[in-house]
Amino acid sequence: MNLWKVVNMVGIAISLLSCQGVLAAEPVVVQTDSATGACVKFWLQSSLKRVFLDSQPGTSEPCELIVPRNGQVSFQACVRNDRPSALNVNCTAGGGDGLEVIVRRVGYVPMRFGTTGTPASDLDCGPGFVPDPLFNDQVADVGPFESTAFWITVKAAKDAKPGERKIGIHFTFDNGSRSADMVAGVQVSSHIVQTIRNLPVVYWW
Repeated sequence: MNLWKVVNMVGIAISLLSCQGVLAAEPVVVQTDSATGACVKFWLQSSLKRVFLDSQPGTSEPCELIVPRNGQVSFQACVRNDRPSALNVNCTAGGGDGLEVIVRRVGYVPMRFGTTGTPASDLDCGPGFVPDPLFNDQVADVGPFESTAFWITVKAAKDAKPGERKIGIHFTFDNGSRSADMVAGVQVSSHIVQTIRNLPVVYWW
């Protein structure tokens, strides 16, 4: 096997394994009405776990993302609107030398029924709306007592310096009068993913 193929496989494996855990141990809570307990919650989530409209904030232990040079890794920045009014929220992210950070809104599509021939224990949702498309915008309208997510992709340049980076995630809502901030740790690996040539496939990410 060619050396560049080995490097590619290692780099891709590192990216996938690094996404398996939840990124934030506890959600960030912004209280909007102390009398009723209404609030908006924010948390970071693995790209391997789908966030549904009724999802609750994750509470697992934190983990670091690892990205190979000339490669990419993704995670989700999530919002829970725990109040009776609708929420319009904006999400931006950035930071880290040699990194390109892209924020896209996760869209939802109707699913008539669950996958046939699948045990109930293996289904992560029932009929309803499920996350699927990614839209190139950073603003979401969230219904009362619903959740949504933004898909954040981090791309490392081929000449990026290996080492730790910090990605800042910034939310604003209620016409910019309230905000929340979180930080995701990204470790740039010394591995370099070589550009794939003469491979006629369609990429989905």
